[in-house]
Amino acid sequence: MRQGFWAGDRPVWMLTLIVMGGGLPFGLLGMAGAQFAPARHMGALLPGSMPVFVAPLSAVFLGERFGRGRVAGLGIIVFGVACVVGETLFSAKGDATVLFGDALFLLAGVFWAIYTVAFRLSGLDPWHGAALICFWSSVLGVAIGIWACAGAPSVSRISKGRFIARDDEGRHSGHGRGAPRSSSVSRHQSAR
Repeated sequence: MRQGFWAGDRPVWMLTLIVMGGGLPFGLLGMAGAQFAPARHMGALLPGSMPVFVAPLSAVFLGERFGRGRVAGLGIIVFGVACVVGETLFSAKGDATVLFGDALFLLAGVFWAIYTVAFRLSGLDPWHGAALICFWSSVLGVAIGIWACAGAPSVSRISKGRFIARDDEGRHSGHGRGAPRSSSVSRHQSAR
């Protein structure tokens, strides 16, 4: 990195927004969402929500204006996102864990929107921006790895007890937090 590990004369908060929105935290939010919601939701919500969140941020911070075509396109995207989330929300088998995963996908879209606007405001060249994101994401990844090795709760341990009820063989029982577990799972556990 010829230009250094910092973003030159840019403020630290700007570098933080760029790394958080386009680096490891963005990826972790997306992958955490995939633990709880189906891949089809990830494919629709994660990239689909990004323009919806970028638009208001770019209007406020970059002064962008939107024509009718762009507004109509954003409206269609919002309708599509509503259909995906509404499928779970209003179905007879509405599952709180899937909604949680959908919320994580949407939050990842917000992170990406923040990255997009912060990167544009920074004026960094693409190579230096990519190097900064990779370097600081690696530092963050190592810190998270050390934390995890020190006994921090992992997503799999959290998901076993809190969000997804699983039987002892690791199969999904289909029940979310607070829902009664199936009698076969309860019998299996009481036999231990």
